[in-house]
Amino acid sequence: MSLVHPGTILVVEDDCGHAILITKALRRAHIANPITTLHDGQDAVDLCCATGQSTGGGLTLPLLMILNLRLPGLNGLHVLQRMQVEAQTRSLPVILVSAVETPDDLAACQALGYTLCLTKPVLAAQLLGAIRQLGLGVSIVSRPYEKSAKTWSTHHSRPDALGNVFHA
Repeated sequence: MSLVHPGTILVVEDDCGHAILITKALRRAHIANPITTLHDGQDAVDLCCATGQSTGGGLTLPLLMILNLRLPGLNGLHVLQRMQVEAQTRSLPVILVSAVETPDDLAACQALGYTLCLTKPVLAAQLLGAIRQLGLGVSIVSRPYEKSAKTWSTHHSRPDALGNVFHA
C-alpha cells in the first residue's frame, strides 16, 4: 500500500513536534490535502526515487515536499541531490525548512534550483505564501469556512503516517 496518494503533501521532518506543527500550520491555512510524514531522508528518497527500495512501478509522487534541511543521516541537501538525479523527481516542488539557515546550506540548495526556505517554527501564513510562490495554489484543496463558527468544516479525523489522529 502506497503512503502517497494523488495530491499528497509529504512532510520530511525528524522532530515529531515540528512535524505536528507543520501539519497543524497546513490545516490552519485551510489546506485539506492528505499529508504523509516521514522522519528521515532515506525514507523520502526511497519513497520518491525510482532507485529507492520501497518503489515499484506505478509510482505516485507527492504534490509537494516540505523538507527539513537538518535531518540526521541522509540530510535534506543529500535528498535534494538524489532527487536531481532522478528524472521524475527533478521537478517535484520542495519547501525547505530549517531551524538554522546557514549561507552555505542556502547556496548549495540554490545551486540545485531550490530557493524556498522557511525558518522554524513554520507559520500557516508562511506555508501558504510559499505554496502560492511555487504556483501550486490551484492544486491545493482548501476547506471552506463555516459562516457561524469562522472555522473550516471537517467531517472526520485522519491519522498521520504514525497513526496519530489530528482533529482539525
